[in-house]
Amino acid sequence: EKQLCERNLIKLASENSNYQGKIREGLTRLKDIRDHNVGLEVASAELKETKVELEKEVDQVSKMIKMEVEQNIALKQKVSATETKAALFEGKVDDMKRQVTKIQFEKDRLEEIAKNYEQKIEKLARFEGNAKLLAEEASSNISDA
Repeated sequence: EKQLCERNLIKLASENSNYQGKIREGLTRLKDIRDHNVGLEVASAELKETKVELEKEVDQVSKMIKMEVEQNIALKQKVSATETKAALFEGKVDDMKRQVTKIQFEKDRLEEIAKNYEQKIEKLARFEGNAKLLAEEASSNISDA
């Protein structure tokens, strides 16, 4: 019985040693897992901070984009208004060109009329000169007669 007990004791001691080795391995793994979890928690906290920073940046960029869009809309409205004014101005310019053409035509017509009158005045002046000569000649003939 004593031998049986000793063998059982040796067997139990061996099993105990195996279990202690497994317990040590388990504790080591548990420590590694805890260390890994701490690392994950740190990384998680860093990611949360990064997320908050990125959300702030996204908000700022969104605001800047909104401002740019509003400025672009305002510029498009100004361009549209300017284009409308330019079209109106072009219409006025076309009207003025037509008026200038009419005025030029009227000027040419009046110059032609003036030229005709000048020619008639020259003819009248010649007739007047001839009439004076004839009157003088007639007066001379009357005196002679």
